[in-house]
Amino acid sequence: MYRMPWLVGAACLLAAFGAEAEPPGVWMCHTALNELAGDEAQWEYVRERLDGVQFYLDPLSDYSEETLEALAAMTREANLAVAVEAGEALDYGPLDDTSGAASAERELEKMQRFLDAGGSIGYITLRDPIQQLLEPSGHREGFERVEDCIDHVLQYLQRIREDLPDTEFFLLTNFPNWGWRGEVSYHARGERRMDHGDYFPVLERVLARAEVEGAPFKGVTVDNPYEYATGERPSINLEDPAEVDWMDRIRDLQRHVMDLGYEFNMIINSETGGGESGEAFHERTLQYLELFHEGEPRPTRYIIQSWYVHPRPVLPETEPGAMSAVVRDALEFLDGNER
Repeated sequence: MYRMPWLVGAACLLAAFGAEAEPPGVWMCHTALNELAGDEAQWEYVRERLDGVQFYLDPLSDYSEETLEALAAMTREANLAVAVEAGEALDYGPLDDTSGAASAERELEKMQRFLDAGGSIGYITLRDPIQQLLEPSGHREGFERVEDCIDHVLQYLQRIREDLPDTEFFLLTNFPNWGWRGEVSYHARGERRMDHGDYFPVLERVLARAEVEGAPFKGVTVDNPYEYATGERPSINLEDPAEVDWMDRIRDLQRHVMDLGYEFNMIINSETGGGESGEAFHERTLQYLELFHEGEPRPTRYIIQSWYVHPRPVLPETEPGAMSAVVRDALEFLDGNER
């Protein structure tokens, strides 16, 4: 076992003696979090109870200096954890021996504007880097071996750590696009019907090598929208995807990750709602949260996140369909259920 066996053992002992785990935290992630920086921003309830915000790197790097300074001040005053979803450069960067390091250089430059404005970055969420290196955008040939992809992920992590030694990393997986323990992916594409492959051995190898080579991950983040978790979304190759218990598969991944001593972040959102309206996103995202929260164990945190067309506004928190209103209802639900 490569994840600090004493930590795993301690967790098991606490469970055996009936110690309660910490309740899940809640982060908010949206493409327009700059709205939170205004003096008239209306999100008092959410601001008081939210644990963190996660920015998308490209929008963050494009904000004005004034907005960046206001966001930096806001996150300090509200005592919010700050995460950045990055790793996009791995998708369009060079596909040679420099891929990981060059991608990190490019993204460090973007992060520096927020840092120069007085901000801090506690976490970087690396967006499914193995998938991006195996099948990069632009109809390019990616790396053939998973091990080569891991080499470049480690290059990226080590270069980031040189400039940001206190920043911790999360490994994000777009889980429906992978098989799991020999079972099909959601769309069952490819010769093995697992799209990019079986994520179980990939995950094992990525986490182990990151530990050994001095740039360990803090945890794993799962991107698996509501309609994929319930089998509602049509599959390309499965006649009835609802015949597979996708939620159980997520739970299996979660248990495995947490048993190894890592944190586990669950992204909660709705693809259908995000394409229809803010109100539909609001309703279906809350349905997903309630469904997921019924199970055990609880995740380390929930990330209420949208990269969809909807919801468009972040504020105010009292407007049905605004992103902060979704988060407000999520917080109320979790607080009512003791998180």
